[in-house]
Amino acid sequence: MTAGREIFWNIGPWGNIVYVLMAIAVGIFVRAFYRRYLLWRTGRPDNRLDRLNTRITSFVRKFIVEVLGQRLILRKPFPGVMHLIVFWAFLSFLAATIADFIHHYLFPFLEGGVYLWFSKS
Repeated sequence: MTAGREIFWNIGPWGNIVYVLMAIAVGIFVRAFYRRYLLWRTGRPDNRLDRLNTRITSFVRKFIVEVLGQRLILRKPFPGVMHLIVFWAFLSFLAATIADFIHHYLFPFLEGGVYLWFSKS
């Protein structure tokens, strides 16, 4: 028997309701995004391929500083640090949930040595 853990123990068939609700939420998001896309299409075309290197560099820099670093939120020290902790906790929980979903529904990889390595952190 290899090292691992039981997935969704003590939830029963009610756990599938979560996936139904998630599918509904994703459907609502896709519909809203499509409506926004149609609105964007009403504008003039723009050349997005000019200065491509500058645009990519600027995007990566802003993503790291503004999103991952939460620069604007950290202007107020105490609430900013609390927000940063909650933000990174959410991202780590999201990554663990995605790994759990992949393990359970696509292919099992959280077994044996991989499981033991993940369980140490």
